[in-house]
Amino acid sequence: MRSYAITAAAIEHYADALAQFDHLLGRLGGKEAQRASHGEVEAMVQAEGSELLRRLIQGHLDQRWSEEPPRARVVGADGIARTQRREGCKRRLETRFGEVVVTRRGYGGRGLESVFPLDAELNLPPDKYSHGLRQVVLQEVVGGSFDEAVEHLARAGGGQMAKRQAEEVAVHLSQDFDAFYAQPLTLPQARGDERKLLVIGADGKGIVMHPNGLREAIRRAMERAEHKQHTRLSPGENEEPLVAGHGGLGLRGRALPAHPGADPRSGATERGEAATTPEQTHLGPRRGRPRDGLNANWE
Repeated sequence: MRSYAITAAAIEHYADALAQFDHLLGRLGGKEAQRASHGEVEAMVQAEGSELLRRLIQGHLDQRWSEEPPRARVVGADGIARTQRREGCKRRLETRFGEVVVTRRGYGGRGLESVFPLDAELNLPPDKYSHGLRQVVLQEVVGGSFDEAVEHLARAGGGQMAKRQAEEVAVHLSQDFDAFYAQPLTLPQARGDERKLLVIGADGKGIVMHPNGLREAIRRAMERAEHKQHTRLSPGENEEPLVAGHGGLGLRGRALPAHPGADPRSGATERGEAATTPEQTHLGPRRGRPRDGLNANWE
């Protein structure tokens, strides 16, 4: 394990963390812990250890504040310089280990909103909930509900978040979805791949197909099929006969370069062979192992 040197001036910011560490060691070595079960020891270490981690984060933030260099002027996002400096501005931050206080310098001016350079260096969120706590809440919300996410935080100890705030955090974290899907679809093309075709194949259970896409035998069987009863389905009878596939499969790859005179839509390769056949591109049920030549033109 790599060791790091720490100065005497920096160690004073971690005095509370060192005191908590000594307290935890004292409890572990005490007579009460020596008679406890492993589950009780584990619960004690989790609770006391979480407080130790919170104090370590607090000490680090205090060190960052004490070492923050003073600035004569700070330009905000509006392009206006702030020259008035205020010392010791505080804000609370709820981390996954508990609440800490961030102290920093603020820069402002008459009629101007104050800016805090240390907030930008720490990449602090606009509200009081840290990115780590947001991640824990989001993981619980995706797998369950907001109530379960809040209960999980209460059971784990450390940082807490109310249900309403958990809902607001979830909405905030999902704000990029619309912007992401609004981007134009562009496929990056590496040099030398201009003549390669992007091939995608898909198969899935219960995919409704248009009659024009069915094989001739299946289409004729569908046309002859009639429901035995007019008001409900018979046992084993499907409500929608125009489906294909009994499993899920997705394929993606690039075919071999097409020869210069080939139509890109035909799937012809450099050797003049068809990359796919109508039978291979059909999405209907398939039995047996695929032929060896099916994947011959895939990278």
